[in-house]
Amino acid sequence: MFNKSKLISLLLIMVMILSIVPVEVFAGGNNASLPANPKSGSGESAWKYWTTDNEAMRYTILWAPSEEDFIKGTDRVVTIGNTVDISKTGLQYKIERYTIRSVYDYMNYELNQNKPLKYAATYDEDQPYDWVGPSQSSLVAKMPAVFRSTNEEAQRGQQEWREFFHGPYVNGEPTYKNIEELSRLAGSQLSSNDYITGVYRDGSYIKSGKYKIFAEPLINMVADNYGTVATFRDLIRQNEDLPSEDGKTILLWLTPTFVHTANSMVLIEPEASLGMIANNGKPLSYDSATKQRDREEIKDR
Repeated sequence: MFNKSKLISLLLIMVMILSIVPVEVFAGGNNASLPANPKSGSGESAWKYWTTDNEAMRYTILWAPSEEDFIKGTDRVVTIGNTVDISKTGLQYKIERYTIRSVYDYMNYELNQNKPLKYAATYDEDQPYDWVGPSQSSLVAKMPAVFRSTNEEAQRGQQEWREFFHGPYVNGEPTYKNIEELSRLAGSQLSSNDYITGVYRDGSYIKSGKYKIFAEPLINMVADNYGTVATFRDLIRQNEDLPSEDGKTILLWLTPTFVHTANSMVLIEPEASLGMIANNGKPLSYDSATKQRDREEIKDR
C-alpha cells in the first residue's frame, strides 16, 4: 500500500455539466491541422462555441518542497515541464488567441501579490498554439469525456478521471504509471515512484516534497471573431480585461461557456493554495429567462 499522505491531490475532477448542446451554438493534433481561418464575419457568427466532439483538457504538474510553498506561491514551486492542452476529439476552431495559464497561476493570490492576474493573450501568429491529440499519445486516446450531461455520467466521470491521472488501477489500487506519460507530454521525465514519494530531481539535485496536478476543462469557441480555447478562469479574466472590438462581452454573448466549464471543474477537497473550498458539485444554472441572475452567480465564482 502506498503512503497516501504523500500522494498528490487530484484537484479538479470532471464531475458535472448541464445543458449539453449537440450542435454549434451562436450567441490529432496541432493547430496546423485545423481549418485555416475560423473568422466568420460580424454579429452573432463572431461569437460561437461547440461542445459535441470538441473537448479538451489543460493540465499542469507542479512540485514544491512543502504545502506552505504552494500556498505562498514561493519561487520554490516548480512546474514539471510545461502546461499541456490535450484533446481526444480534436478542436473545431483553429486557435488564433490563447493563454497557457493554469488555475494555480490565476488563483494563487500570494503568487500574484494579492491582485487578480490579468488576461494576457498570446497570438498564434507570434507563438504557434499546439495541443496533444490521440495520434501523439495512446493515453490521450483513452481520455474520458470532458463534458457530462447527467448526474449519473458525472459520478462515473469522477472515477474515470481519477484513473486517467492516477492509473492504471490494479486490484482497485492506483499505480500512477500514467504520470510518466503525462510528464513526457509536458516535455519532462517523472517516474511514478518519484511522484508517489515526492522526490524532485534536477541533475544531481534531489529534494523531497510533494506533487500536485491541476486539471481544467477547455472550451473551444470563437470570441470576438477570434478562435480560442479557454478555461473557466480564462473566461472570467478575458471578459474583464480584453474589450471586444464591437463592445460585446463573452459573459453577455456566450454565457453558457461559463456554465459548461464551471460545472465540469469541481474541487473535491479544499485547496489552500487556490484559496478555494470544495463545492460538492453544486452546479451553476443557466436559464434564458434569468440570465442576469446567472451572470451574477458567475461573477461571484
